Formats: sequence, structure tokens, C-alpha cells
Amino acid sequence: MLLVLTGAAAARLKRCIADLRSLANADPDLPTAGIRAGVTTLDQLREQGRFACIFTPILGPATPTDIWLSPNSNTASAA
Repeated sequence: MLLVLTGAAAARLKRCIADLRSLANADPDLPTAGIRAGVTTLDQLREQGRFACIFTPILGPATPTDIWLSPNSNTASAA
């Protein structure tokens, strides 16, 4: 699942992403539910494109990744 946030300043959307991650990680059942979800902003999507590492996973490390939410996409794209 991919979520795209818009309608507020970049700093506010960054806080919304952090809040969403906190809420998701506070639920003990969610990490074991097999759900893969990432979030980005509409501005990032427009500026960098859908294949850039602009999606922050809702669960797990907050390292931005690609549209497929690949765990090692940053290191793969740097090679």
C-alpha cells in the first residue's frame, strides 16, 4: 500500500509521516500482519518521480525506499 500526503507544508507532512509510523509501530499486531506500506508526499512524487527512493516504510526502518518498498533499494541504486 502506498500513501501520498498533500495539503500542508513540507515540515508538517514530515511530522505526519513520523506520527503515522509511531502509531503503526505502537500496534503489536501490525508488524506481524504482513502488511507492506510506504508513505511520501505529492511534492516528492512530482519532483523526483515514482521510481525514486522517496517512500518511507510505515513499519521497520525509516530509510526511504523505492515504490516496491524494497528493503535494500538505497544500496542497490548507489551501486
